[in-house]
Amino acid sequence: MIKCIHVPAHLKASIKKKAEIYRLLKTDKIKYKELYDSISLHIKIQSRNFHNKKQNAYITKNINSIHKYLKRFKFTNNEIPVLYHNNRYITKSIDKSEIFADIFLENFSNTNMQYNHNINNSNQIFIIEDIDFDIIDIINFIKKLPNKNGTSPDNINYKILKIALPSIAPVLSEIFRISLDSGILPKIWKESIIMPLFKKGEKSNPENYRPIALTCALCRVMEMVLNKYIVQFLHDNNLFSDNQFGFIKNRSTTTQLITTLEDWYDAIMGKKNIDCVYIDFKKAFDSVPHDLLLNKLYKIGIRGKILTWISCFLSNRTFRVKINNTLSKPRNIKSGVPQGSVLGHYYF
Repeated sequence: MIKCIHVPAHLKASIKKKAEIYRLLKTDKIKYKELYDSISLHIKIQSRNFHNKKQNAYITKNINSIHKYLKRFKFTNNEIPVLYHNNRYITKSIDKSEIFADIFLENFSNTNMQYNHNINNSNQIFIIEDIDFDIIDIINFIKKLPNKNGTSPDNINYKILKIALPSIAPVLSEIFRISLDSGILPKIWKESIIMPLFKKGEKSNPENYRPIALTCALCRVMEMVLNKYIVQFLHDNNLFSDNQFGFIKNRSTTTQLITTLEDWYDAIMGKKNIDCVYIDFKKAFDSVPHDLLLNKLYKIGIRGKILTWISCFLSNRTFRVKINNTLSKPRNIKSGVPQGSVLGHYYF
């Protein structure tokens, strides 16, 4: 999709035709594959000609006109094309947002386990229950926030936080302290704005998008401080598995592959058999049962005020999907961790 540009009617018609052929392609791939490839190439040529025509018109003008042109033609990941869902085309932003909200809502699990603080875990000797909200930490974390306005349920953007940093850092320290001591978060901190992020496949299929949660700016700063202490606690007490490579500093898919290849090499040289099992959990972030997560956190030593705060953070959350400048109606979150929040991947 092209931002702020009027797309010619003939190009729109071709794109619509492509979506129709794609629907037929799913019923008979052999019959419609050549036709689908043909119209895809046709759209590509039409788009190129359209861009070239616009470029030639701007090149003869001054440098400011050229910069405006380039800015208008900037592509973004947040642009959602015409969707095809339940045998109908979805063109309006508000309808798209509601469709995505319904689909993302289906990802959540209804699993309900009993949250038991009194788990018998006599071997656990390392415990973290409380932290300090040092003003220097708050200042440093806010400085690391990106220099952009962003989209936040509380309508507080990062630029404002940075401008007011010297004055608000001590106040934020007190607010975070009260929130942790009471185990209560402001209701707005439990709201998320979901931005659909395309994964792969046909862009007109709303099933091919993942939800990215944009949480409140102030809550993110508090999460950053908590994250510092929690991750340090996990590292200091060797609570990360040696076989875990995701979401850990200095570990990645590359280090995972190196370790795996070394194991395979040793097995081959030792004339041993190798069996590989690859598992992909569908909608993994969205289906994490809250009670199971809280029990796990308690078992590894995250307790007291911190665990109570996390429990409140996860419970009674809502989300709305944003497409362009429109928001869907709120939906209640039944499970999962916010994909896009500071602590979300560690909860996972």
